[in-house]
Amino acid sequence: MSRLSKTAVEAWLVLAIGVAGVFGADGAVGSIEGTVEIKGGVARDEMKAAGNAGPDAYGDGVRGSPDKGVAMTESEPENVVVYIAGKVPGGPFAPPKEHPKLVQFQKRLTPHVLPILVGTTVDFPNNDDFNHNIFSLSSVKKFDLGLYKSGLSKSETFDKPGQVKVYCNIHSQMRAIIQVLENPFFSKPAADGKYTLSGIPAGSYELVGWHEKFPAIMKRVEVKPGQALKADFAFE
Repeated sequence: MSRLSKTAVEAWLVLAIGVAGVFGADGAVGSIEGTVEIKGGVARDEMKAAGNAGPDAYGDGVRGSPDKGVAMTESEPENVVVYIAGKVPGGPFAPPKEHPKLVQFQKRLTPHVLPILVGTTVDFPNNDDFNHNIFSLSSVKKFDLGLYKSGLSKSETFDKPGQVKVYCNIHSQMRAIIQVLENPFFSKPAADGKYTLSGIPAGSYELVGWHEKFPAIMKRVEVKPGQALKADFAFE
């Protein structure tokens, strides 16, 4: 297993363990499961920026310099986030003690989409053999980690819910999105599109399917104790 794959697996194990521990096995909880399908092609901004960076290369009017070498490895379902919107009984929820990672490797930020619980600290390790400068101009969280070399890591805490677009000031094709969510009931589907949200307190919620290239899909759902609700999403 490559060091990048190992990092991604470890990050998602931390999230899964955190969600499972929110409520005990005897609580009045249910689950939601389903499949996400992407219908139609998706134009990747990273590929555009790699070949022809201009004033809008970052999507926020920030000028970058062209730099080839983007290697897209994630399937499109893995760039979807399925989550329960708003507050959920049992909160506020403590962020995970172990930090999820947004890794710099092969001139990419991986994963491309990272959902986290509000209050979570994210690590930004540089696993390339050259320098990077990670930053964001997003109103939810504006930060600049400065230039740092291979083998080093810096961190940032995300204390407001919302979407944070992250870039590298040197390599314009490097971009990622951090989705900061109000509760821990969220999931990124596997490569085959399947997802599961477990340990959800019984009740009525708005379930959201999000992909950066499509309008968000919202479903009103009723979670019942001991039952697995089925909810599929099709982006087209």
